[in-house]
Formats: sequence, C-alpha cells, structure tokens
Amino acid sequence: MKQNLYRYSGLTNFIPYYCYTIIFALCFTLNATSQTTEHLTQLNNNSSFLSPSETGRSKNLRVLINYRNQWKTIATPYTINVASLDLPLLKGKIGIGGYFFQESLGDNIHKSFSGKLSAAYHLKSKLATKDIISFGMEAGLLQNSNNGKVSLWEEQWNGFKFDESTVASDQVTYGKSSKSAFDLGAGVTWGATYLNKFKTKIGGSIKHLNKPLYNSLNVENKIHRRYSIYGTLEIRKQRSSAVITSEKPFLSPDFYYSSQGPFRIIQFGSFVSFPIKVKSKYTKNGNHVNFKIGSHLRLKDAIILNTAFRYNNFFIGLSYDYTISKLKSVGGLTSSFELLLKYRVNLFK
Repeated sequence: MKQNLYRYSGLTNFIPYYCYTIIFALCFTLNATSQTTEHLTQLNNNSSFLSPSETGRSKNLRVLINYRNQWKTIATPYTINVASLDLPLLKGKIGIGGYFFQESLGDNIHKSFSGKLSAAYHLKSKLATKDIISFGMEAGLLQNSNNGKVSLWEEQWNGFKFDESTVASDQVTYGKSSKSAFDLGAGVTWGATYLNKFKTKIGGSIKHLNKPLYNSLNVENKIHRRYSIYGTLEIRKQRSSAVITSEKPFLSPDFYYSSQGPFRIIQFGSFVSFPIKVKSKYTKNGNHVNFKIGSHLRLKDAIILNTAFRYNNFFIGLSYDYTISKLKSVGGLTSSFELLLKYRVNLFK
C-alpha cells in the first residue's frame, strides 16, 4: 500500500498486500464517517486532555508528555504524540493550560494535528467533603491531511514487485488533501473527599462542539460531536502523625464512556496502588513513593495492562493494549504501547 511497508525476505515473511489495503481503508472509512477525535489509553493520568474542566484542578503546575506506538508489526507504525501543560491561578479558583496532539499513520499517509488552549473555573465548597465543581472550555486548531501519493496501490503490482513508476488511478484520484478548522470543546467535573478514605470524581465533556468541517478523500464532512463521561474512585486506609504517615495498598477503579456518531468506546478497570513512602501530613518531610499496577478492558477492542511509578513530583506510566477485536487477524495488528511522563510542581499550600 505505501512506501516501506513491505520488507520482503521470503514468502514466509511477506505480509500480503490486502492487509495494508484494509488498514488504509479502515483509516479513511473512520475519517469519512467523522470519527476523528484523539484517542489514548492512559486517560485518567492525562486529565486536562480528557476534559477542559480538569485544567488547573489540582494544586500543581503539571507538564506532561504522552507517546503511543500502535501496530508496530508494520514497517512504519501508527504513532501518537501529546504534550500538555496546565496550572492553577488565584489559589485554585481558575485554571489555564493547553495541549498539542499529533498522530501519524505510516509515512505521512494520514496525519492529524490539534492545538488547544483551555480554561476552567473551580467552585470549592466549605463542606467537610471538600466538594469541587469545575467548568471548562477549550478552543484551538484542528488539522487533518491525507497523502495518497506516497502510497502503493494494487495497479502498481506487476506480479513480482510494486512498480512505483506506474501511476495508479487511485493515486491520482486521492492525491493530497488538507483541511484546517477552528474547534471548540466544553466540560464539567465534580469531585469530593470523604474522611480521607474515599475520594471520588465524575465528569463529562463534549468535543467538537461546533462540528468543524473535515476533509477526507477530497470530500468535506462535519465532525460529529463526541460526548464523554468518566469517573474514578479511591478507597484507602491511612494513619497520619507529625512524624510519619502509613498507608495500606488501595484500589482505584475507573471507567470511561464516549459516543461519537455511530461509534462507542467503553473502557473500565482498576489499579491497585502500593504506597512505599508517604510524606508526613503535617511536616511534609520525606519522599512520596508510590507504585501501582492494574488492568482495564476496552470493550470489544483490547485488554489493557497498566503500571505506574511516582517519586515525589515525577510520574511515569506504561500501558500495553492487546487487541481482541477482528483487527487481531489483520497483518498482526495485536498490540500498542503507550508511555506517559509527568512532572508537577506544587504552587500553593
């Protein structure tokens, strides 16, 4: 299908043409039906990307880098890169931030880019449960491009190899296309803490609020709005003193649901966190060291294994998706790997 996809080293190692034709068709079919919103696995660790209402919701300035490598069995895998930053202002009443998202299929055959700025207002209650209700908006640029000219097509197969000097009719038809559009989103989040034993949060967001236009195969389509609901819960037991805080392992189940046009994503699972060292509640002395491991299911799509490690302000998360959908039988599309790095700075007590 496209350059450098085929690394022929004997019939047993040759990946058939039709496998990559299916990949190409899937990508453009999804695009044609306007399923174009960004997709990641470690959503709960990338909260400002999840909803603009999460922007500046914590006491920290947060800097995050997220990398995803998918379908690595093909020569040039599908990759996603994300960078984000957010921080609280006015003692946590306001949050500002933004993120960049870039995805690429193969040798630039399909590329998507989005850059968003976001702001949120956090309404804090005076109740013992420390309720916080947050409202957020995001705005920015969405750009999508397709390049059929770097592809290899069935008409170029001469029985022995792909003859790139032959100009295929589809290569002429699809050629290059690019479209940029202004994009809006909104979200709301509620969270509360009960006696330092239960911490819960639930939120929702709407992406592509203004239904921007998207160019796919030289045809313009409106992008469907994407509606998302998510939630987390922490269940823990701890004892604090001015000297030390001891904490037992605790569960943190979570879920995520989204709907965009005819497409649905349902993901749920849980982490088990193992506090190795915890700072004193009063003196704040010592190091905070935490390790967690978990598993999730993305319904009818993938089984996910997760692990994460935190040392004070540094956080690293790893996830591995094992495909269980029909794509499993297409050219070895069985896995994806995701790496997340985060650094945070406490701006106020």
